[in-house]
Formats: sequence, C-alpha cells, structure tokens
Amino acid sequence: MGCGKTTIGKLTAQRLGRPFIDLDEKIEELENRTINEIFDEDGEDYFRKVETQVLKDLDPQKNLVIATGGGIVLNEENRNTMKDNGVIVYLNAPIDELVSRLKDDDDRPLLHGESKGDKLRELYEERQPYYLDGSVEIKTGNFTPLQAAKEIVSIVK
Repeated sequence: MGCGKTTIGKLTAQRLGRPFIDLDEKIEELENRTINEIFDEDGEDYFRKVETQVLKDLDPQKNLVIATGGGIVLNEENRNTMKDNGVIVYLNAPIDELVSRLKDDDDRPLLHGESKGDKLRELYEERQPYYLDGSVEIKTGNFTPLQAAKEIVSIVK
C-alpha cells in the first residue's frame, strides 16, 4: 500500500509495450463501486473473493503488466496463479516512507479507524513473507518510479 504499484506498473508496461491493468480499478469497474464502498457494504472477505476471481479471469496470453492490491498475497490460490503466469515483482518501500506517503490518504479501507502507522507496520509484517515468496524484490526507496520501472524491464527481458 503506497509503494507505487500503479505508477511503476504503468511505466513498466509502457517500456515493455504491454497492456497495463490495475486490479483494484478493474474490480471497481466490474462492481460499479469503489473499493471503500465494497469494504463498507460487503466486507473484506467479499472483496477478496472478487479479487481472486478477477485475477483468475485475466488472460495470461496477453502478457499484461498487473498492479495488484497488497493483500492479494494472503490467498495461496492468488500466489499460485501469479507464480504460474508471470514474474512477480515485490516493490519494497521503507515503512517510514509508506507512513509518510499515506498519512493524509483516506481511500485505504484497511487503514480506517486506527493509527495508520501502526496498521501499516502490522500489515507489512504480516505480508512480508508472502511478498518475498517467489518474487523479485525491488527496493523502491532507492529508485524513482522511472528507475524502478527500468529495473523491472531489465529483469523481465
């Protein structure tokens, strides 16, 4: 959350000449409501089911660059789908940088009602082993978005 998946994903797709999909945007389009509305009205479990289905429905033959939500890795089926269909890139930003980037962001349903810094640290620690499983790690704190995209392109090619 806040590590630059969409920005870096778009830049990477442009450089590879591939289509880009932001999975959260695709879900919002299919559900005709925002991620916040989905969480508020139907809860996280429902959102995760939709997220899994949308991921499975993407055609791997299209060589897409996909930005997923950070929680997608919590489901083993999602991790396997991603591993089976492409290169997984983990954009690892320093936690203090994420806290700074997201301090005024109210569009993150998992950060509602708690100390954003504490919740981000909790999510980071919970998800870190999954992020590292089968992925290429790019430490975005060391790169601009363009530099990170160029690094990903060099790995994918």
